[in-house]
Formats: sequence, C-alpha cells, structure tokens
Amino acid sequence: ADARQAYGEAIRFNEQMLALDARNPEIKRRLAQNHGRLGQAVLRSGSLGDALGNYEKALEINRELLAENPNDARLRY
Repeated sequence: ADARQAYGEAIRFNEQMLALDARNPEIKRRLAQNHGRLGQAVLRSGSLGDALGNYEKALEINRELLAENPNDARLRY
C-alpha cells in the first residue's frame, strides 16, 4: 500500500477512536500528525490543493489541542 492509503487508513482509525473518547489529547495529536503526514505524501504526488487541505486540518486540530491543553509543552511545537 502506498503512503497515502496508509495515512488515510490511520486517519479513519483515529477518527473512530476519537468518536469513543472525544477529549483524548493523544488521539487528537495522532490525528493531526497523520493529516500532516498525508499532506506530505499527497504533496510528493503533485497535488498541492489536496496537500494544503490536509495541512490545514492538522493545523486546526493542533490549535484546538493547544486551546484545550495550554500547559502541554508538546503541543507548542
């Protein structure tokens, strides 16, 4: 399987886990990471628009995480 498919599956898994535990910061962090990684994989394939959508989703999740957990230093970078 190529990277895009693997990251897409990881995102779906993270979303399912988040549905069971919506406030779990570790699941949200992994979801954001996987969106960023999918963005990188998509960008390498030449699709800037799709890559940007994934990067924006990762940024949105990270901002949400930081707002919910302002004292968590891992979320600042």
